[in-house]
Amino acid sequence: MKLIEFGKRFTDEESCERYLHDLREKEGVVCSKCGSKELKTYNS
Repeated sequence: MKLIEFGKRFTDEESCERYLHDLREKEGVVCSKCGSKELKTYNS
């Protein structure tokens, strides 16, 4: 994806975060160290 396309697709930080979150939920996450499939999120 080119920078111009990125800017058009993600008009703000929230839309980008939402896309990445949804992609991760769809494909799943596996810890490279322990192999755990449990996903934990932390708000800072």
